[in-house]
Amino acid sequence: MTARPSALCVCSTPEECRPLSSVLVECELEPVCSFDLGEAAESLTGGSFRVVVCEEPLSRGGYSDLLHAMRNAGMQIPLIVSSRVMDWPDYLKAVGQGVFDVVARPYRHIELKWVIGNALSRSH
Repeated sequence: MTARPSALCVCSTPEECRPLSSVLVECELEPVCSFDLGEAAESLTGGSFRVVVCEEPLSRGGYSDLLHAMRNAGMQIPLIVSSRVMDWPDYLKAVGQGVFDVVARPYRHIELKWVIGNALSRSH
């Protein structure tokens, strides 16, 4: 049996990670949760991920710090951001910096699943 591809899920708390993880499982990905940027950066250097999903803001830092860690690790995979605070100019800035997409929270389950599926199909 082949192992499921992995996805890194970066959140401030396990409670925030659960709903994101459940969508990743439905997308046939194995979620690996990190709860701070240092742990996420470590996971990126030692892991093989198809996609990264993070909440914004994180308890310390944000998506731009995660993008930097991804680039340092040589990862050229989609980053999807889930945010309660981003408006249209913030969205454009995030996409301009290299984020695949931003999903507003509270998000609809099916919406996040569609964005993840779209990211996976475009990064194949």
